[in-house]
Amino acid sequence: MTMRFILHLSVLFVFVFAPVLVLAQDQETAPFADSGPADTKAPPHLNTLRDAAIAIDEESYIQDETEGAEEDYSDEEVEGFIQEFVETRDDNYVEPNLENISKLYWAIGKFDIADDKLIDYYLMINECELYMQFYHNDFEWAKIQKATKNHILNNMNEFPTHFEIFSPLPLGRYDQDKEEFELAPETKITGLRRLDFAMNMLGYKEVCTKTGDIYEYPPNIVVILSRPFVLEKIPVKRELAKLYIEEAKSFYDALPPRLQLVNYERLAFLRLKIKITQYKNTVRLVGGDLRAVVFGRLEGFEIYADQDKLKPLYSKNFEDKRFKRLRKRPQAATELQVPQVVDPDDIPDRGKTPVPAPGAAAPAPQGTPASTNAPSEETVERIKQPAAAN
Repeated sequence: MTMRFILHLSVLFVFVFAPVLVLAQDQETAPFADSGPADTKAPPHLNTLRDAAIAIDEESYIQDETEGAEEDYSDEEVEGFIQEFVETRDDNYVEPNLENISKLYWAIGKFDIADDKLIDYYLMINECELYMQFYHNDFEWAKIQKATKNHILNNMNEFPTHFEIFSPLPLGRYDQDKEEFELAPETKITGLRRLDFAMNMLGYKEVCTKTGDIYEYPPNIVVILSRPFVLEKIPVKRELAKLYIEEAKSFYDALPPRLQLVNYERLAFLRLKIKITQYKNTVRLVGGDLRAVVFGRLEGFEIYADQDKLKPLYSKNFEDKRFKRLRKRPQAATELQVPQVVDPDDIPDRGKTPVPAPGAAAPAPQGTPASTNAPSEETVERIKQPAAAN
């Protein structure tokens, strides 16, 4: 009985448990088994890099197929290339957000550094966590105010005064003969002198603990330009214009033809580069919004095909004609003041002419008759000539 039981148990082990153990072992070691060559296929090529530079140099973005296959880039590599491209284009024109505008007011001399109230508002805008933590601690807050005043005085020259305004700009038809885009009558800029920086419409309602406006720190500004700005056409080379038109049309390819025709819009983006120079006053508009009115000048503008400012279409920088006139003025004055060079021998010798005594008649100049009534020798000789000679 015992031997039969052992025999049955052995058979059961060989045909039942052994395969189960082998299967379990295979499953356990499967992750470490050699599954052949690893899949080294790179992620699909991203067109971001190519698109980023196509407006500047098409050959830099499109590789010649005769030289081999296109190289694949990872997401990190593409982001690095784009970041490098953006950094090379950085020109210190900043966005007109609340923090930058609050620092602008100090840079253009709007405030008095001795006013603690202005320092408190500055900290509320730029250092909200510090403001909420220490504002009601009188001893610590006095130290923070003093440190903030020193910070403003030491860094005022570095506070932003160069700002950018970025706005959509619909383009019209492209003139192939003149190589320029037209602007529709409703989008043309003719004689613009006042720019409204209405970028912060929410005011201070979402800044720190303040729920209303701060009159001393208007969240938006109005710039009075030193000269009018005119933009009625945009010069663009033919090849670049063709690429831009094709890309603008591609956004509507998924729509039915009728909707493509109705909804089509050729959109570009305008970037104005402005230098703020002086504060004028603060006004409250009809709707109640605060504006700081300042003086400034337009130093240039750029037009891009994309909102990320990676595909430039056209740019122009303006010279400051005030300094140009100042440089020319001394040169022009010098040219007018240069005396004519005269040979000393050609100047009559006036030193030998005697000076008459008081009350005496002045002597006749040398080389002239003593009396103006007596005829000259030439006149006498002409009279002596016979009449036939005439």
